[in-house]
Amino acid sequence: MPEPLKNLFTNESINHFTETLFLYYPKLNKETFIKDILDDTWEQLELAARWNHVTKNLHKHLPQDYETSIEILVNVASNYEGIELFAIPSFIEFYGLDYWVTKQLR
Repeated sequence: MPEPLKNLFTNESINHFTETLFLYYPKLNKETFIKDILDDTWEQLELAARWNHVTKNLHKHLPQDYETSIEILVNVASNYEGIELFAIPSFIEFYGLDYWVTKQLR
């Protein structure tokens, strides 16, 4: 039986993603970020739920300014290959709409 795709998210891959994120956001508390991702729910999460979980933790740990966070994530995406990148379009989907609506109302 083939390995489930959710198993592409490993402790090692999360650590590698975190190290790349840290290059572009040195204020990131790497230990807390990893701990928040690999929490007690992680093993039960399926593939999409895992990348959404990463997305929510990106939002929690990155600057609350959307433009700054996107700049960081674009840099990460330009210099990283891995399944964790699925969290970036989810970040835009979850948090970008509020940004654009708010910006239009200014």
